[in-house]
Amino acid sequence: MCQKYFNVKVAFHEQDPEAITNYCLAVSLVHPWLLHISMNMHKAKDRHPELARYASFWPAEDFARMYLKNSAAQARRKERER
Repeated sequence: MCQKYFNVKVAFHEQDPEAITNYCLAVSLVHPWLLHISMNMHKAKDRHPELARYASFWPAEDFARMYLKNSAAQARRKERER
């Protein structure tokens, strides 16, 4: 799914914010449990304001960050080998 929404040659923090939003929405449709986690995070934030620093779709973002970190590193390696 990352390949559909992101430029896999660059890290997560370099991605277009709109692509990140679209990815998170798409993941929540395919994996509704992520939306459930997100909703529970919002409820928990009411009781524990310190949780506000975490993104609502953190599981999807964590996966995307690791995938893009690895794919960007692989693209850099291939570029150096040329």
